Amino acid sequence: MSYKNNNTLGQHGFFFFFGVVEDRDDPLQIGRVKVRCHGVHRDSDVEVPTAHLPWACVVTPTNGNESATSDLKIGCNVFGFFVDGEEMQVPMILGVLPGIVSAMVTGNAPKLPETAQEPSIGSSSLSGCATGKNRPTAVSKASGITGIPVIGNEPTDPYAAKYPYNHVTQSESGHVIELDDTPDKERVHIFHRSGSFVEMHPDGKVVIKSADDSFELSAKAKHVYATGNLNLVAGGTVNIYSQSNVNITPNDTVFVNGNVVASGDVIAGGISLKNHVHQGVHGTTSPPL
Repeated sequence: MSYKNNNTLGQHGFFFFFGVVEDRDDPLQIGRVKVRCHGVHRDSDVEVPTAHLPWACVVTPTNGNESATSDLKIGCNVFGFFVDGEEMQVPMILGVLPGIVSAMVTGNAPKLPETAQEPSIGSSSLSGCATGKNRPTAVSKASGITGIPVIGNEPTDPYAAKYPYNHVTQSESGHVIELDDTPDKERVHIFHRSGSFVEMHPDGKVVIKSADDSFELSAKAKHVYATGNLNLVAGGTVNIYSQSNVNITPNDTVFVNGNVVASGDVIAGGISLKNHVHQGVHGTTSPPL
């Protein structure tokens, strides 16, 4: 004897939908979004305002955990089914469908920076960084620092991505993470909308650039080692402060091109610059003033 429960999910078949995300400011803060489902809700947000759309739960990958939310953005094309079947009031989202950008819907998406490029109608919904076309202007990193003594020019932007090798995560506000596997142009790039970035070039070169002040702190010792030259350049004053001694130990000579000013004594080879005396010059001289 078989048991049939008419309330079992899928007992009457699944009612699937395609839709567009219009809101994600979930009052329960559990990652739900509001979706305008094609063929179910009218396209006009006047006839069916976004506020009247039901909240849809989002199925997340099993390699995550229930404390992580989805990364759905306003305007995402999604696919799912209605948990309550033909009642169509409880949508569940199964995935995202990259496609062609249609008219953008309104919602609570963050304001884009002025330098960011809006997705163009009729273009791929993938990031321009991923397709190698129409890369957002804000992400372009043309060399900005040139002709620095002992260093030279800032390395040029190595971006040469080709679809489908560049794996990109791009947020609404303009942050970008790229894992670029384009043959012979492989890069790793983390970009902040302000223009600050960290990038590993195809040849292994690493470039770190801050669009504003930069701070690097260590709770314990810090070590810097270079097998080649170590260059330090500042457009202003270089300040070095230590609560203990400052030791310089070259295997050769220390050269100083310019004046040296010391508020204390200078001792060279055990001889004090302030207190040494001269002998054999028509008697003994007084200490230097």
